[in-house]
Formats: sequence, structure tokens, C-alpha cells
Amino acid sequence: MDTIEGAVNGSLSDRFDYAERLSGRFSADRQGVLEELNLWQSWWRDALLIAQSKNELVVNKSRLESLISVCERISAESVVSSLKAIRRTAFLLERNVSPRLAIEGMMMQLPSMPEHRPEG
Repeated sequence: MDTIEGAVNGSLSDRFDYAERLSGRFSADRQGVLEELNLWQSWWRDALLIAQSKNELVVNKSRLESLISVCERISAESVVSSLKAIRRTAFLLERNVSPRLAIEGMMMQLPSMPEHRPEG
């Protein structure tokens, strides 16, 4: 999850670096990459629950602070768009689209994270 959060909170360059690493593993570990996309989906699902004030349903409780921070900076619609992008990427990978193009496309569809400004 650290890698996912790093990509979520990182720059577009960081996201492309992540996409390169993940897509580079695809031919040798197709199932592992698809499982990592499932982790992405789980993380963003938890973000959606938080955006809907359903914190008690969060699965990745150890990531609660990070998830709350993200939800304070983006809209619920952006969270839903992220979930759709991840689902589409898995769909494309299962149909043998270029892993790098599919994953880079997903990275570009994720919302950019404005700087977090704590209250006070």
C-alpha cells in the first residue's frame, strides 16, 4: 500500500515511474499485476467510503489517516473516476492491451493531489 499511496500523492512523473515498474512486471507476473490493481481498487473504495462518511466500513484501517487526507483534497466524483479508471485498466490488461499504455493511462486519469492544508 505504501507504493500505491506514493503514486496517489506523487507527481505525474512519479506516477509514470510507477507505471513503468508495474507494466515491466506484467509479462512475468500477469496475475500479480492484476492483484496489485485489486489493491488499488480496495484503496480507492475505502476513499469513497470515507467521502461518504462511512469510515467504519473501511477495510484498510491502517491507511485511514492517509485516506482521510486524500478525501479532504478531492471530490467524491474524483474518487469514483479513479475507481472507473482502475477497473478499465484491468479490463484492458486482460485483453492484452499494451501494459505500459494501459497503466500510464490510468495514472493520467487519477486526480492530481493539491497540497494538503491542515486546519488551524
